[in-house]
Amino acid sequence: MKFIRLPCFVAFALAVGAGIGSMASEAGPVAAGAKDAVAGETVREAAGPSTIEVKQSSLVEPEFKEFGEIIEVPAGTPPSAENAVMKYWGGLARARFHEEIEFGVIRIKARDRELAEMERHVKSPVFLVALDCDFFLPVAPYSVAKGGKAHPDEARLKVFMVRKGSAVLLRRGVWHTLPFPVAGEGLFIEAVRDGTWKKDTVLRPFRGKETVKF
Repeated sequence: MKFIRLPCFVAFALAVGAGIGSMASEAGPVAAGAKDAVAGETVREAAGPSTIEVKQSSLVEPEFKEFGEIIEVPAGTPPSAENAVMKYWGGLARARFHEEIEFGVIRIKARDRELAEMERHVKSPVFLVALDCDFFLPVAPYSVAKGGKAHPDEARLKVFMVRKGSAVLLRRGVWHTLPFPVAGEGLFIEAVRDGTWKKDTVLRPFRGKETVKF
């Protein structure tokens, strides 16, 4: 994946970086799984043939809280500030700035709604927003290593529908996949801790080597 500079998104980058810094500073069980990341490579294992189905879920805070935060205009909440030309909702995320963030642009085509493996980053949260499409996002909670390796748990996997213009901030260690545009193709902006794709990416099949459809 090629990352590029986006000069016109400077203000946007600051806001996103704040959210990522906040998630990166959270205490949690992730450090125990840090051995999963192998510097300089993406880890892959073969998946198996059995298939299970998962229902899609609406993107609401109680359902998504285990996996991260939702960043969108708060329904029914008055803006923090407004004037004749703008409305501003502040305080959606708070953070310290203490590390570099990579911003990337991804164009993804719609495809069959099935998956046999997921990825995670134990040292970085993931910020993701679709600029021009609705999309499905499969996620599974952080899992500890068993027998030396951690795998996503298909029994705890959820698939959320994310609307165009809404963003999500995944917690460190949360299993996820590339977004699935509802139709056609979509353009996304993603942000992660600098060096994540080279040093902190693990791709693994489900514990039972299943294929999941939704």
